[in-house]
Amino acid sequence: MTRERRIWHVDAFTATPLEGNPAAVVEGEGLSADTMQRIALNQHLSETVFLLPPTDAAHSAHIRIFTPGTELPFAGHPTVAAAHILSTERNVRTAHGAPLLIETQAGVIPVEVSQENGAPRYTMTQVAPEFRESDIAIGTIAASIGLESRDVLRAEFVSTGVAWLIAQIASLEAMMRVRPDMTALMNVPMGISIFCVGAQ
Repeated sequence: MTRERRIWHVDAFTATPLEGNPAAVVEGEGLSADTMQRIALNQHLSETVFLLPPTDAAHSAHIRIFTPGTELPFAGHPTVAAAHILSTERNVRTAHGAPLLIETQAGVIPVEVSQENGAPRYTMTQVAPEFRESDIAIGTIAASIGLESRDVLRAEFVSTGVAWLIAQIASLEAMMRVRPDMTALMNVPMGISIFCVGAQ
């Protein structure tokens, strides 16, 4: 017997419809991981989040997050989207002033729910960041973004649930010379986030 399930498309990080960062939120109880993955592929969005009962009764929900190709332990805008559905559609309530407590594979994420100018506001606190040294050579990183080794000061992996490679570019002038090499970037897992200090 086929069961009907609700799927919401939520625009996170905005109060304006069809702006922000969209995520699909799906009633996930009883679905296998394979079915969740197929639904995420079908949604054609960067992430789809599945609402499940919490494993701890003191928490608001358990969620699983999928891209079209894989499951993620954590991602920000799907967690905010899930909090929106929990508070507006599921009527999940907490003690006055207490945040929603959302279980993810990266830990329990508190999300405070408030109002600003008549619109809901969600404030999420991610788990503490963890840093580790990059095992990708600075020269490889520089070449993947069209720079020379001297243009990249340092690189580290940082994670609040998903590890990202972050590289500091030496100057704004060097940043303006960045030209990504899409073939070379395929050798860098999850890509690179870059920044420089002193930009105006």
